Amino acid sequence: MARTRSEPWKTFAEWLTAQRGLNPASVSTYLTQVRRMLAEVTPLTAEGLAEWVAALPTHHRSPHRTAWRCYVAWRGSLGETVPDFVVVEPAVEVPPEVVDALMAVLNGSRLKPRDLAMLTWSHRIRSEAKERAFPNKVFFKAPVTVDFDLVLAPLPDLLVIAAWAYGDGAEVPEGTPLVPRSPAEPTLPMAGTTMQRLIRERRRALAA
Repeated sequence: MARTRSEPWKTFAEWLTAQRGLNPASVSTYLTQVRRMLAEVTPLTAEGLAEWVAALPTHHRSPHRTAWRCYVAWRGSLGETVPDFVVVEPAVEVPPEVVDALMAVLNGSRLKPRDLAMLTWSHRIRSEAKERAFPNKVFFKAPVTVDFDLVLAPLPDLLVIAAWAYGDGAEVPEGTPLVPRSPAEPTLPMAGTTMQRLIRERRRALAA
């Protein structure tokens, strides 16, 4: 017999499916990760969360961070606030043309880096009418952290990022982030703080 989730986890699971496009297995993983963090981080503070995640094996840190970000966003959609934290990622070498594409996506979409980090290709809205009207744009369902419903992003720049992460001409797997952390970890999103750092460094280089 399938396990029945109690509240608030039932509602959170439904939100993950509707807002993040996650499959049942991913939903269960996110719930397990968030429950563990809530149970083990006492008191629940940004510093405590960061320290707890930093103690995890490297390959477990980003998945827990992503699950927690979703939990923060869900609680925020209910008008509630829970502590958030930042994971310091190892430096990633990103080619200048990819950073330029990232800047173009941010400018075209009106999203902040932290919001862009939450978007995946499963949020794409396919519409023949929209694609005919805007042949070089892609529509996405906006994350709940912004006050508009649709995100319009430049397709050529998204393809530059995808070619860097997955290989030129490679098919982008459904549900993967628009801006992956690196070609070595293409299923994990690049943190908003990393995007900001890359953009600062690129602007300094262009101004030199």
